[in-house]
Amino acid sequence: MPIFEYRCDRCGKPFEELVFGDAAVECPACQSKAVTKQFSVPARPMAGRAAAPVPACESGMPSSGCCGGGACHQR
Repeated sequence: MPIFEYRCDRCGKPFEELVFGDAAVECPACQSKAVTKQFSVPARPMAGRAAAPVPACESGMPSSGCCGGGACHQR
């Protein structure tokens, strides 16, 4: 099942959601169904080299978990 990135149109919170079929997506912070799917580029493995370590997010991990793609969302 694919994981998609969204941003809430009501409170602005970015979040990720595991989507099954045509399930409605709801913001985990304010429960609004007014959300916008964000463009997300899948990570591509580096051929022949080990990937460089990704620096930790200074603001901490978002409450939804992984930022995706190594980029942290600012709160």
